[in-house]
Amino acid sequence: MMYRFIEIASTVLQSFLIIWFVSEFCGYKYKKRNRYLCFALFWVTDCAIMIVLNGYKPHSCVLYAVTVLEYCLYSHICLRKNWFSHVVSVVFAVSAVFALSNLFSLLVLNVQNITLFNLYGENSVLSNILFILCIVAEFAVFKFILHLNGAYKLSKDEWLLFALFAGITCIEVALFNYVTTVSKGIEIYMLAASVLGVAVNVCLYFLILKINRSSKHKTDFLIMKMQYDSAKETENNLKSFYDRYYDLKQDVGRDFIAIKSIAKQQNDKNVVDYIDRMTDKSYGNHSVFTENPILNSILNVRMEICNIKKINTSIQIEKNSINNIDDMDLIILFSNILDSAIEAADELSGEDKTINLNVQKQGDYVSIYIENSTDKIFNSALKIRKRVKNKHEFEMENVKRIVDKYNGMMKCFEGKNMFCCDILIMG
Repeated sequence: MMYRFIEIASTVLQSFLIIWFVSEFCGYKYKKRNRYLCFALFWVTDCAIMIVLNGYKPHSCVLYAVTVLEYCLYSHICLRKNWFSHVVSVVFAVSAVFALSNLFSLLVLNVQNITLFNLYGENSVLSNILFILCIVAEFAVFKFILHLNGAYKLSKDEWLLFALFAGITCIEVALFNYVTTVSKGIEIYMLAASVLGVAVNVCLYFLILKINRSSKHKTDFLIMKMQYDSAKETENNLKSFYDRYYDLKQDVGRDFIAIKSIAKQQNDKNVVDYIDRMTDKSYGNHSVFTENPILNSILNVRMEICNIKKINTSIQIEKNSINNIDDMDLIILFSNILDSAIEAADELSGEDKTINLNVQKQGDYVSIYIENSTDKIFNSALKIRKRVKNKHEFEMENVKRIVDKYNGMMKCFEGKNMFCCDILIMG
């Protein structure tokens, strides 16, 4: 009687765990009440089928195949994703349950030196311990795999390997368990072989994850290198373009002066007034901020943008303050902090748009302080605005990377209608 009760309880809970894992892995197709209704109906149906099958004591391979087909059918009807994800998650879940059940049975048999009949039929304490150990281990394994599914972006081939490893381990442990029941005196060796098989399986899982993480880091590095090369080429082209633009502007300015002089000689007041209006417009100045010509071009372009957007801009850079910082690091640093400030200030509806940038030496450090007017609410990290989170995250991550490279510090805080960023880097 106790054996039958333990068997039914084990079937019910293991069925629940498998359905829960497969559902969480693939995602539910339906919402709210329909989701729970599908879950409950299949759980009851699965429990009934398994209890009936256990009463006939079918071969473990037959029971395994029927179980896999059952859950695949449930996945196809009630869950999202494609058939591949359904099969992989079902095979893994069922294999894990079968393997762990056989492994813990083998473990208890060796520890107590009893038969399966004694384990389930006469010794209810051991059967309860075995039952609890199996459920806890299965839940832990499923939670771990669900964590991997959320934390790692594994490919189809990698998930397929996970399922194959679980299936092979299940077959291996089941065979060792069977050999133990027909041959005496080899229980301890079969247990050792089963534990070793599971350990190899776990090691392979972690090896796959390590390779996946290494590959992801390599891909991220290549993407960043491409972005770096692209930014370098863009900034060089921008410098060349701005120099040509400035030369052209100077030529146009000289032409305006000549036309104005001729108009004055001919007493043509309309032409003189027109030239005055044109030359009074702010086209920006080709300012020299640093000894770095590329950085000067970047700063001048940003000032031109601020003039167009009617943003009051003040840039003060102390002489020789940034001589010890790499050119490309300067370009990445100032491009990102200025672009972020310009976009934030430009969203203000009034005329009070301000950006102030101050760079100076402070002992062994270079102080870079920038502030921009804003009326937005910042998140708790005070680094990015919620409305444009992705873009500002990317910009601030680039800045943080340069700051870390020079063993520096960065503090972002909110002032009165201002967002401020204070950076100290070794210079």
